[in-house]
Amino acid sequence: MFDWQTLLTKLNGRLLWVASFVLVMSVLLLSVQQRYQDRQLIADLSSGNLIDRYGRRLQMEVDRALSSAYILRGVARQAQVNQYSFSLVAQELYQPLTGIRSLQLAPNGVVTYAYPQESNQPAIGHNLMEDPETAPFVQEAILDDRLVIEGPKQLKQGGMGVIARLPIFIDQAFWGVSVVVFDFPDIVQGAELEALAEQGYDYTLWHIVDDGEPVELLSSGQDSVKTAAVTAPIAVGNHQWQLSIAPVHAGWVEATLLIEITVVALISILFAEVVRANYRLMGSRRSLKALVSQQTFSLSRSESRLLQAQEIAKLGSWEYCLGDTQRRLSKQAMSILSSKSSEEWLAPKRQQALDSLLAFRGPGQKRVEYEFLRDGQAVWVREIAEYEAKSERLFGTVQDITQEVQANRTIWRQANVDELTGLANRNLLVHQFEQLAGQTKAIQLGLLVVDVDNFKGLNSGLGSDAGDAVLKAVAERLQQAVSDLDILARFSGDEFVICVNNPSGANIDALVSRIRRSLEKPIMLEGVSRFVTVSGGISRYPDDSGSFSELHRLAKIALLTGKDISPGRFTHYLPQMLEDVQQLNTLESELKQAIRQYEIFMVYQPIVSASHYKMVAIESLARWQHSTMGSIPPDRFITIAEQSGTIIALGEYIAKQVGQDLSHFPNLRNTKVAINISRVQFIDEAFATTMKHVLEQSFASEQPVVFEITESALHNDAQHAQRTLGELLSQQVSYALDDFGTGYSSFISLKQFPVSNVKIDRSFVTDCPNRPDNQALLTAIVAMAHALGFTVTAEGVETVEEAEYLRGIDCDFLQGYYFSKPCSLAELVQRFTP
Repeated sequence: MFDWQTLLTKLNGRLLWVASFVLVMSVLLLSVQQRYQDRQLIADLSSGNLIDRYGRRLQMEVDRALSSAYILRGVARQAQVNQYSFSLVAQELYQPLTGIRSLQLAPNGVVTYAYPQESNQPAIGHNLMEDPETAPFVQEAILDDRLVIEGPKQLKQGGMGVIARLPIFIDQAFWGVSVVVFDFPDIVQGAELEALAEQGYDYTLWHIVDDGEPVELLSSGQDSVKTAAVTAPIAVGNHQWQLSIAPVHAGWVEATLLIEITVVALISILFAEVVRANYRLMGSRRSLKALVSQQTFSLSRSESRLLQAQEIAKLGSWEYCLGDTQRRLSKQAMSILSSKSSEEWLAPKRQQALDSLLAFRGPGQKRVEYEFLRDGQAVWVREIAEYEAKSERLFGTVQDITQEVQANRTIWRQANVDELTGLANRNLLVHQFEQLAGQTKAIQLGLLVVDVDNFKGLNSGLGSDAGDAVLKAVAERLQQAVSDLDILARFSGDEFVICVNNPSGANIDALVSRIRRSLEKPIMLEGVSRFVTVSGGISRYPDDSGSFSELHRLAKIALLTGKDISPGRFTHYLPQMLEDVQQLNTLESELKQAIRQYEIFMVYQPIVSASHYKMVAIESLARWQHSTMGSIPPDRFITIAEQSGTIIALGEYIAKQVGQDLSHFPNLRNTKVAINISRVQFIDEAFATTMKHVLEQSFASEQPVVFEITESALHNDAQHAQRTLGELLSQQVSYALDDFGTGYSSFISLKQFPVSNVKIDRSFVTDCPNRPDNQALLTAIVAMAHALGFTVTAEGVETVEEAEYLRGIDCDFLQGYYFSKPCSLAELVQRFTP
């Protein structure tokens, strides 16, 4: 009988084995397929694009931070840096850059400017070259003339930071150091390296030496990268960093395969394990696909952040493969360059810059800057390219630097252009003069210094707004007068300087003639026409000097020498002028010493009654007996005293000396004594107070004193004159008008002042008996003075004929050599008192 039970048992066993085999093979095939898919996903995620992307991001963050050091160096090189210009640039750098902690400029190694000011106040005054912690880095930067990096290190103000120091040389001379401090964690965060973990990757950032050996771990993700890593170099000044990226699970892929083989072997025995393993692999597949989806989303989000950061920084990127006809531009690069899909038509200069950029094949970087029109607006762009020989590709960045260029132009203008007139200022003129002088030894240049006559009086009388209007009008007219080869600048105040190319006598005369013609028409000030004149002084390069500052000084000396003769003159410098000025400066210094050492002494000249020739008053006159130069004329040292301001002290000294001399002669206490008062002394606000004090301290109360004042002193400021004269007028004090007839006074105008005596200038008295014209004037002056209540004194009487004539026309008093030369008070008393 057929044993169906046994057959079924055997059949079931074979079927079970076949089924198990089929199941095992299916599971094995599924496992191999799944492993292939896993490897493919890992290969896609670890492609070269990832390390390039993150390497460029990190390099970009570092370069942006370090670029501020070079910009600060440019500020120091292009201008006379000050707190305003530094803060203007530092604020523009500080706001858009990631992680910047401090921006500093250290002239001669001493931190003088720092931004932000509040948080960096302790750094001001820090000497980087003397501090043992900073000196080695500064010295290395100076010796190598390159950017030197310190850190990352723990900063004193807290946190991990990197310090970059860049030496600044101007005309090959060391000027100082620019310093940038930035947060290291912020740079890493700005490169979004932490986002790698979300994509299944890890990273490490090493500081490496020249041979590529890592010496310091700077930063890393959750796990250290050990195998299957892809690296990218990061240039950081004189340091080299290395970024390494690897899949989190790379390294145990093969181990997983061995485990799966073991699992398959076990599944061949245990069907249930095969089934369970299959379900496990299917679950892993679903998880991996979810991870890929999540990583894709993270990449998309990271790229979105990068685009947003680039837009804020006005920075785009591009790639160019050799052989291509176009660059591949990022969205932001397209926006900057106004290009939608390909390079638009380019201006020649821009095309030339682009051609040189795309032709670059060398190591390092290629940088170009150019200007073009975008939507009718001028735009400045900076492009930087790097060549990768392995892939035969150029990688580059493009940045809109319009604001930077405009800021630099603003700084340059503030440093080189006069704000009021728009002319070149002192700084630019000196620079351009030195450039011209350095071109060739055969060059001839002239320096013409021009100033506005009586500008101070105009400015104080009409106000600073009117003064500014005059300066602008004069600047415009001088611009019309100079040639295209000349350089016109406003030097200071009302002083203009013209650098004249080829200053031959004919060229200078023609220029002076054009200047005078340009000022023939009046200038409108507050609806009133006013005529303005200028004076000038001329020096020549290299005949007079090879130095700009010395040429300017010599031209000023010539100007002032001519102006002393009369305003409106243009005077060429002569060596004798310098000798005169040097002697004048010497005398000015020695005059102050002479007052202290009593080298200034007084002599006296009698004033006699015209009716009986008896002395009725005396005039005090100052004399200076110099220790080496002998007697110095009073008109010379009085002028020096007025110009230097020493006249105030000298006038007080003279009045005290007169009082002291009179104290030795009691018999002269009822005799009037005249003291000359300088115009500069009289307009001093403290004159009345000073003279009151001198009268109280040095003169007897019954001693009559006459202050002799010139016409110009009275009419310079009539209100001040009335007030001052009124304060001193008393029974003891009276006033005489000295040198009458040489100014513009009239007897009518004199009535507003408390003047009692008029002194006729010697120019009208000399040889008056033989000069009918002077006789008519003298007769009229005496008659008019008497009619208005003035007494009259004639100065400079030297002959008996002159004395008799003056007595004949009823002149009241006479004074001159005919009666006595100036002498000591003792000699005068002996000769004129019984």
